[in-house]
Amino acid sequence: MMFGASCAGRNDGPAACPGGGWCATAIEAGTVAEPSTGTTFTCPIGVRSAVAAESGAALPAGMPAGAKGTLDERTTRAKRKAGDAITCCYVWNDPCPA
Repeated sequence: MMFGASCAGRNDGPAACPGGGWCATAIEAGTVAEPSTGTTFTCPIGVRSAVAAESGAALPAGMPAGAKGTLDERTTRAKRKAGDAITCCYVWNDPCPA
């Protein structure tokens, strides 16, 4: 996956810069799951690092503080087809510097 250096702004909020990706087991992703987003491939669809802090849990390894992401269905589907039944992968955008 490629991420550029440009930022895409919206009129209703701060500009978002391309962020990164993160993969973890469905159990680890569950500790930072956005409950209202549901699940697919046994993975939470939305994750937010602040969920761990709100529940008193530790942030899963490799997930940056402040990250808010969405399930990367293409990468997760490829993992399933390759026989990996437990890994969930996510992508997110980070706020652009002012």
